[in-house]
Amino acid sequence: YKNTNKYEYSVTIKSNYKGNMHASDVLIKIPIYKFSENVQVKYKSIGKTEFNNIDSLVIWRIKKFLSSSEHNIKIHLTLENHNQIYSNMNNTQKVDDLSKVVLQVHKIKNMNT
Repeated sequence: YKNTNKYEYSVTIKSNYKGNMHASDVLIKIPIYKFSENVQVKYKSIGKTEFNNIDSLVIWRIKKFLSSSEHNIKIHLTLENHNQIYSNMNNTQKVDDLSKVVLQVHKIKNMNT
């Protein structure tokens, strides 16, 4: 019998630019601990997602990201040890060096309680 822990990543991405500007073909890579099991995207407000288990990433693609907008994603996963979830994540990170789009880890929730 394996002792498992279920978690939910709740991620919010916001645009920091104003006016009529928009970003096209935005690719967001959300790091997931490499020993995660049962990784499932349960909700996304826009775009398409896929799980890359080789690189341990949830890849979120947004075709058109409008100015002054915000989008959310919820990812469910299972870990053997609850301390693993914090090992490879930052609270806030830029999507890339040129982007004005910021990825913010809003909440990590233990779903066992």
